[in-house]
Amino acid sequence: MIHFKKEGGNRKLGLNLHRARGGFVATWVWYDFVTHVASIYRLRLRLHTKPRILWSVDRYNVIDYHLRNIDCELVPREVMDDLRGKI
Repeated sequence: MIHFKKEGGNRKLGLNLHRARGGFVATWVWYDFVTHVASIYRLRLRLHTKPRILWSVDRYNVIDYHLRNIDCELVPREVMDDLRGKI
């Protein structure tokens, strides 16, 4: 799907296009349901003063990111098993 959005709005899965200062930005957002990893590929064409093509890739675990935002921490299963065995 192709989504046209305002700058600073939420990204949706698929291709997101928006106009930025002096150019435009295309981002491809993908979510892997097995590993819970979101991947964002960003291409920005800057056309003012010094024209440039800027490329970036960002990947993060969605569950871990959400837990850190609410001041929680992801605990590995092995640690939980060890704690249960000592009680």
